[in-house]
Amino acid sequence: MKKLNRNKITNNIIFISLTVFLFVLFSTSFVLANEKKSNIINANIQKNVPGKDVVVFNVQNKKMHKPGCEWADKCTKNCVYISKKEALKRGGIPCKVCGGPDLTNEDK
Repeated sequence: MKKLNRNKITNNIIFISLTVFLFVLFSTSFVLANEKKSNIINANIQKNVPGKDVVVFNVQNKKMHKPGCEWADKCTKNCVYISKKEALKRGGIPCKVCGGPDLTNEDK
């Protein structure tokens, strides 16, 4: 009877360990696949905007970020890569952290 209980406990431990391992494996794969897809989409969008006048524009709060800004990196849901001129047409406001794009008299 004791031997049967040990085998049952051992089998349960193996089953739980295997389940946790598979969960971690698939979760990591899913996250990496989504991150890669997001990077590809952002790169393709950025290619469609000419020159270095690219900004990351938050369509919800109208903030304009430089592409390397920490807040641009955190913004995933509401941000798009567009030209500085288009962002200004949409009422863009420079980010307080990165200063947004350089604004000259020509752009205003």
